[in-house]
Amino acid sequence: MRWRATDCCGIVRLAMMARRVALDLTRLDQRTAAIDPHRLEIRLAQALSQHAPEVEFIVLARRAAGTAVAAALDAPNVRRITVAEPGPTELLLARVDAHLPGHTRRARLARRLDWPRTLRRPVARWRPSLLRQLRVDLVLCPFTAPGITDPAIPLVAAVADMQHLSHPHLLTSAERAIRARGFDGISRYADRILCTANSVRDAVVQSDGVRAGRVVTVPPTRLLSQLTQPPPSPAGVADALGRFRLRERQYFLVSVPGVIEPRHNLHLLLVALGILRARAPRLGVRVVCIGDATWPQGDLHTAAERMGLADMVQFRGLVNRQDLSALILGSQAVIVPSLYETIGDGALDAMALGRAVLCSDLSSLVDLSGDSALLFDPHRPADLAGAIERAASQPRLLDDLARRGQARLEAFDAAPTVARTYLDAIRETRAPCLASR
Repeated sequence: MRWRATDCCGIVRLAMMARRVALDLTRLDQRTAAIDPHRLEIRLAQALSQHAPEVEFIVLARRAAGTAVAAALDAPNVRRITVAEPGPTELLLARVDAHLPGHTRRARLARRLDWPRTLRRPVARWRPSLLRQLRVDLVLCPFTAPGITDPAIPLVAAVADMQHLSHPHLLTSAERAIRARGFDGISRYADRILCTANSVRDAVVQSDGVRAGRVVTVPPTRLLSQLTQPPPSPAGVADALGRFRLRERQYFLVSVPGVIEPRHNLHLLLVALGILRARAPRLGVRVVCIGDATWPQGDLHTAAERMGLADMVQFRGLVNRQDLSALILGSQAVIVPSLYETIGDGALDAMALGRAVLCSDLSSLVDLSGDSALLFDPHRPADLAGAIERAASQPRLLDDLARRGQARLEAFDAAPTVARTYLDAIRETRAPCLASR
């Protein structure tokens, strides 16, 4: 009797389900984690632990994020391991390597020579690793590049940013090199590649040496849209607006979760506000920008002052989650002028809290918002100025868009469905005959 491949895969899937999964959060943004301990990676860990009680999840995090992770994760099948920060020598080597050219060319040569597959087992015998000491069956890196790997242990890693290929002009040479090196490592060693959007998956599949069967799209929208704490009360909103010296429904909000980057396109926003001031000076539009505007975006303050927009736009830096929710609730609408987005968490926060969204007509944002957003061309400041003018003069339109946004959230996959998708990727990766290399 001969076994068919499908029968073998089914038996291996049942026999080789991962029982101990390492959830690698060592690349978690430390500054963002300190501000918002309920970020997407932690929400995913919560959903996975709830919907796979038979699996033990070992969360690997850096010391700076340990407090936030410990506060957010508390379940019988979750264990937390604090990983030491990289030493000075490791940081120096990483910095030097980031400035060396040719990462992509070297990775292509390695893939053509099939180095990753030939080196997996020998390297595993040469040196023990933390992962094998913990006896994990698989490593899952959600939304970030892996920080800890072992060639002998299956890897499921996520790719959320392909700017270095699709929008290289938005990055510095060092940033392009860092992203290229991270993606090359994932494309060479990951048994499954997870993408947060179809646009990212298309860019990944078009890369050399990546087969479509290894790449899965998992939009984590419902995980993002779930508020981990109740929205602030009207009194809480009034208190926050008072501290920020703002009036309810008298401003638009731009929310950046971390450092303001060129892809956030805030220079175009300033030009649009200049056009709007010349076109409709009595409209009284005011924009509040939330995000870290330090170098290399520190010139935004100077640019706004030189353009005579100091009374129209203000930069408030990073705020905590409760204040951010209050600022969203107190705004007229949320503006997302990005040139590149994969998840669109700013738009999702606005939709979840019942506020209208004005966003770029990027495919990722269009797929997210559908007909519940006022779209504009992110390369044309006059188009953005027209959208703001229309929104400021038509409050009923904003109310209608807000209702559509909340209705659209109901159509997204629920958190259990998103968690099951990740668990399916884990199970399929553990089955050798399902690993499509």
